[in-house]
This record gives sequence, structure tokens and C-alpha cells, in this order.
Amino acid sequence: TVIAFVGPGAVLGELSLLDNGPASASVQAIEAFTGFTIPLMELRQKFASQPALAYKIVSRLARLTSLRLRLTSGKLALYTASSQVPI
Repeated sequence: TVIAFVGPGAVLGELSLLDNGPASASVQAIEAFTGFTIPLMELRQKFASQPALAYKIVSRLARLTSLRLRLTSGKLALYTASSQVPI
């Protein structure tokens, strides 16, 4: 099942950073791309030594997560309204 298509500059895996949980989805590319990962321990060390950076990154991830939740809620509302399925 396709959850979303994302483009250049997209952030993936942010939920695991925010809640330490497992990935909630997998990713499959439909064309060549360049990506990178940030090892969690390295990121935590950077956050510990630079709290202002930590605040900035976590704030942006929280806004991104909020936006994605709002979009998902809207899609769910449209789906349930069109299919008469109660939530």
C-alpha cells in the first residue's frame, strides 16, 4: 500500500527519532535517488553538545509530524465520509 510520494528534500524516519519506536513504514524508491542516514548515537551526542541545534531540529520535526498527521486525518475523514465507514 502506498502511503505517500515524496520528493527532493523529504525527511523520512522522523517518528523513530522522536519516540525511539520502530519504523512505522518502509520506503521504496521509484527512481534513482541520493539519501543519507544519521546514526542515532551520533545525533544524540551532537544534541548533547549543541542544545540550540537539538531544539531547532526537534521543533522542525514536530512541525513536519504535525503536518503529516493533519494531512492523514483529512484523508481519513474523506475516506470515511465517502464509504460510510465509522471511525
